[in-house]
Amino acid sequence: MSRLAACLAVLALGACSSVPERYHGPVRVLSEEAVAGCVLLDEIETSSGLVGLLGPKGVDNNRQVLLSRAERMDGTHVVWGKPLVGDRSTSLSARVYRCPDAR
Repeated sequence: MSRLAACLAVLALGACSSVPERYHGPVRVLSEEAVAGCVLLDEIETSSGLVGLLGPKGVDNNRQVLLSRAERMDGTHVVWGKPLVGDRSTSLSARVYRCPDAR
């Protein structure tokens, strides 16, 4: 049992070391219907090694990364794709928009 506990501790520490900071920038999340009148800049994607029970944390980490990337692209809003939690990675995509009068 102690080997299992040691393995879980190592996994938990590894997951914590790669956690991005919480995003506090200007990019906001909208629904697909709310982006009418906005310009689509690009669709971006990222993945995380957090899977299984840690999949939801992987999705949250991916959101933080994508929001930062959207801001660097001068986007104002994102619309999330469906998160995919697989056996080896957790991925998420976002469509990045620039909306008039958003900033």
